[in-house]
Amino acid sequence: MDHQAFAQLLGNYGEFIGSIAVVVTLAYLAVQIRQNSKMMQAQTRSVIAQNTVALFQSIDVEGSEIFLRGASDGLEVGSAEWFVFQGRVQAALRTYENELFQYEQGLFGEELISTRQTIWASMVGPPGVQAVWQNVKLGYSPAFQQVVDQLIKDSDGGKVYWQTRSVDE
Repeated sequence: MDHQAFAQLLGNYGEFIGSIAVVVTLAYLAVQIRQNSKMMQAQTRSVIAQNTVALFQSIDVEGSEIFLRGASDGLEVGSAEWFVFQGRVQAALRTYENELFQYEQGLFGEELISTRQTIWASMVGPPGVQAVWQNVKLGYSPAFQQVVDQLIKDSDGGKVYWQTRSVDE
């Protein structure tokens, strides 16, 4: 075998080994991306759970009574209690909008988002919540507006999910 043929053979081996290295690298990167995606999904779910727990932990008896009166549309617009109610509704809506965004980014599974939408439906059913939504909805993403508007359209006014009475009754 002459020198030129030998060099050609080495070149062919080099190309072959290089091709295998590229395939192995791509496979490795695919595994890493998949693992990273799963980790991101787990972190997203954890953060959303923490936010939900924090929201529930912030509820006290007085705030609950305000929320129940507000949900039944029993608060005077512009009153201090109305602002408390509106703030709680918007905090919940922002949480829900974030959940939808995470779902759209592939960080929230189909099963989980459908479960969360059941909760959203209960939240947006009452007339007081719907009144707040009509006042603030332009501050939310178009995709979220569409989802909430459909949930409201399909709602029963919150009758199934909320009892609009005082905690003392």
